Amino acid sequence: MNRIIEVRLTMQEDGSILVQSTKEFAPEHGGGTQTFTEQGGRSFHRALDVARGMVTLSPGQRTDLS
Repeated sequence: MNRIIEVRLTMQEDGSILVQSTKEFAPEHGGGTQTFTEQGGRSFHRALDVARGMVTLSPGQRTDLS
């Protein structure tokens, strides 16, 4: 089973918010963990919307698979 391990919102020095979502993947989906990172804008409401979208990323969208 794939699962979310952590969602982190970090306020940057320029006022923007960095959104990081770490997922753990089941062995049948390549196993291991990966952290997806996106800019969340300058509003925590917008950053939370970005985070919500990131938790649904599928293994097919992983950037570390060849």
